[in-house]
Amino acid sequence: MTKRSILLLVAVCAFAMPATTLPASVSLDHVDGLYAPDTLTTGVPIVFHLRWTNTGVGAPLKGFTNGFKLHSTDGALWTPIVGDTAAVGLGDFYDLIVSVNYYGVNGSAADTVALAAAVMEGPGMPDGFDAVTFMISTEFGGDQMGKTVCLDSASYFLPVGLWLWAYGTGVGNVVPDWSGPHCYTIFNPDVDGDGVDDAIDNCPGVYNPNQTDTDDDQVGDLCDNCPSDANQDQADGDEDTVGDVCDNCPAVANADQEDTDQDGVGDSCDVCPGHDDNVDTDSDTVPDGCDNCPTVANTDQTDSDLDGVGDACDICPGHDDNVDTDSDTVPDGCDNCPAVANTDQSDSDLDGVGDACDICPGHDDNVDTDSDTVPDGCDNCPTVANTDQSDSDLDGVGDACDICPGYDDNADTDGDTHPDGCDNCPTVFNTAQEDLDLDGVGDSCDNCLTTINPNQEDIDADAIGDSCDNCINVSNPDQADSDGDGVGDACCCRTRGDVNHDDGPSIDIADLIYLVDYMFNEGPEPLCFTEADIDADGGPTIEIGDLIYLVDYMFNDGLPPPDCP
Repeated sequence: MTKRSILLLVAVCAFAMPATTLPASVSLDHVDGLYAPDTLTTGVPIVFHLRWTNTGVGAPLKGFTNGFKLHSTDGALWTPIVGDTAAVGLGDFYDLIVSVNYYGVNGSAADTVALAAAVMEGPGMPDGFDAVTFMISTEFGGDQMGKTVCLDSASYFLPVGLWLWAYGTGVGNVVPDWSGPHCYTIFNPDVDGDGVDDAIDNCPGVYNPNQTDTDDDQVGDLCDNCPSDANQDQADGDEDTVGDVCDNCPAVANADQEDTDQDGVGDSCDVCPGHDDNVDTDSDTVPDGCDNCPTVANTDQTDSDLDGVGDACDICPGHDDNVDTDSDTVPDGCDNCPAVANTDQSDSDLDGVGDACDICPGHDDNVDTDSDTVPDGCDNCPTVANTDQSDSDLDGVGDACDICPGYDDNADTDGDTHPDGCDNCPTVFNTAQEDLDLDGVGDSCDNCLTTINPNQEDIDADAIGDSCDNCINVSNPDQADSDGDGVGDACCCRTRGDVNHDDGPSIDIADLIYLVDYMFNEGPEPLCFTEADIDADGGPTIEIGDLIYLVDYMFNDGLPPPDCP
């Protein structure tokens, strides 16, 4: 407190007396720096203009003390307040004018400022005075936005504790009326301090003096959550600071907007990572890049055979469609010729093996009894494995099961399952191939069953082989041998004319007697018809000519009988 203020205090107190109430007042005339009637603006000087009204008292005001405080109920801060008298000529009224300040700590507590005046010789404030007399100045920073500050009366010159207006003799001391308290909300009209009032700032919270707004949505680029896409409402459903209209994953928070496959769909909600989620040919909500059937709608993506191809367009159900060795568009599992390209899958013999690789055309390639990789229909030995199909005799029957090597197994004239080349009786059915004499000729057609005669020679063509024919040169199929001498009756002739067949060295009288006895006395029949056929006429019977020939030979020097055959 200054020395002048102390003197003023003494002077005022000297004429202090009980206060009365008269039509005198102090009121807030106006405020510089208002944003609205009850709102103070930050960043500009705030000046409270206080009006002194001294009317209707009928006496000049000889002295006064008035205190004011600036305080906040919610901790607002301000620059130290400054009190100053207005240019209304107080110096013409008073000899002493003093402004006193009691500060808090930069607004941390109520600041008090006061104005006091007193007369020594001066006339005092005249009756009828009504003007702004005192001004209180301060300023609020932008960070005080939203807080409350009040200007109110304050006690001054304790212990009096009251405002005091002193009129002197006849009137005494007066406590003037006060229009306060006056409370205000602090408002920062340009929070970001970019020189553009928040009311028109397209980005009121971010410094942007040039107000750039690329998408013309009335939201400045610096605080637009989609600066290139108009979205005045700034909707951001997932609250990731990226507006819905430009968020590549609007339902899942992903502030980094990571999009590895660059398909416009963020990794956080990418349906098909690594592929373009926007390409969905069959419109089944599964992008082509991850659709196991991209041209046929199959939202459920069922893939029963787990080959990566959906059932809805599986070419080869139950097999892997991706395995196509011959690249003919037919998967191996359903390809009737998997190693040779044959898109048409032609299979003329309907054996399930395509013509392009049919091992045995016209036959079923799947039937291979001996499992030698050669189908039965083309196997030259279907019951015995012989992959090389060797057939030395070229008879169509493989060596491994050739019944008659070196001969044609297919030639079996008698149908007895023994090929002719190895059949010991090729023209007569003889499955048992019995060969009693072991001469290589079966009993069924052996002309000498018990005598070896592999060549089956039969000079007289009587079906009795020469080796066992009792009459080789004369056909005698019955092999009659009346005398049991091993020589067939048909060739009993040793000497023609030896009618009694006594094997004598010559024809004698006994032979003539035997012939006469046979012919005329019913004697025995000659044992050898040929020997009795003396004239060799080949007749069926022995007749008189034979007797005449024999008599002529024996007694008349006739010709000897012809030789036996």
